[in-house]
Amino acid sequence: MIRQAIPVDVKRQLRQEAGFGCCFCGHPFFEYHHIIPYAEDSHNRPQDMMAVCPNHHYECTVNSISVNDQRSHKENPKNKKDGFARGVLAVNAQKLVVNIGGGKAINTPNLLDVGPMHSPVNLLKAEMSEEGRVEISSLIHDSKGKEIARLVKNEWMISITEVWDFECRPLQAKVRKSKGNIAFYVDCRNDQVSLEGEWFHQGTQIKFSPSMVLFGSNSLGASVVENCGGFLHVG
Repeated sequence: MIRQAIPVDVKRQLRQEAGFGCCFCGHPFFEYHHIIPYAEDSHNRPQDMMAVCPNHHYECTVNSISVNDQRSHKENPKNKKDGFARGVLAVNAQKLVVNIGGGKAINTPNLLDVGPMHSPVNLLKAEMSEEGRVEISSLIHDSKGKEIARLVKNEWMISITEVWDFECRPLQAKVRKSKGNIAFYVDCRNDQVSLEGEWFHQGTQIKFSPSMVLFGSNSLGASVVENCGGFLHVG
């Protein structure tokens, strides 16, 4: 039997209802489990599926977790009970080179500072750890100034009530505030880090797209900044 691919909207619904993690343990790397086995009923019904990590997926598949317990955790997933999702972003990059806004920040840790020069608030940063790997930090707010997610030296925490969708894979993470609206995206699948997203300062949008930087109604072309303290400062 050739399985039908699980529709994108079904996967998103399962991520959302699980709080963007395994229904049992909250682990951010998960698969989509058919509570009613696909071999018995060729379906992709979200009401009969759930998001689970590989370990719990195996336990469910071999029936070491009963169907009743599966449905119980589907209805009351760990992250929904905690009120947040959390995890660690794996980054293998060993050089401080960040692709951002169509340009590059090389050995330049402070990627986005806002506020007065004498006491800026750092919203986006990439620095080297003692072990020689890149660590990324970011504070992500909505247009009203409410924090929806944060990343502190590759450890992330997501407000599951304020985020529309969150996808976390090895070496990648993407936060969406709404359909088509990427609040933060990081890709570390090669020896450089690529970042994009949308931040706000006093209600003004600051957006790093793959090709440019947008600040309110203004745009900045691709820039290469090397061996500096900061990439962009908005006063």
